[in-house]
Amino acid sequence: MYLIAAFLAYGFERVDLDRANPNRQKFHFKDGKKLVFIKNLDGEVHKEYFDLDSTRQAFSNNMLLLPGSYPSILKSLKQDILTYKQNNNDYK
Repeated sequence: MYLIAAFLAYGFERVDLDRANPNRQKFHFKDGKKLVFIKNLDGEVHKEYFDLDSTRQAFSNNMLLLPGSYPSILKSLKQDILTYKQNNNDYK
């Protein structure tokens, strides 16, 4: 969920949302490159064009700086996922 919010905050385009299993919703994004901000091991910040996989790796390595819109996008995403899950709790 946190990585999905990072993708959305950086403007990666969501192309599909598989909600067949409300407990395991799958987001699919259009691959492409977006300008992201990275902090290297020396603490220097620079910007690069990253694809989805490079952005995921930077996120996993705590090198991806998150835009100011990230908290509100994360909040909206959590609310959307939880609301859908609660409204479709007949899946077992």
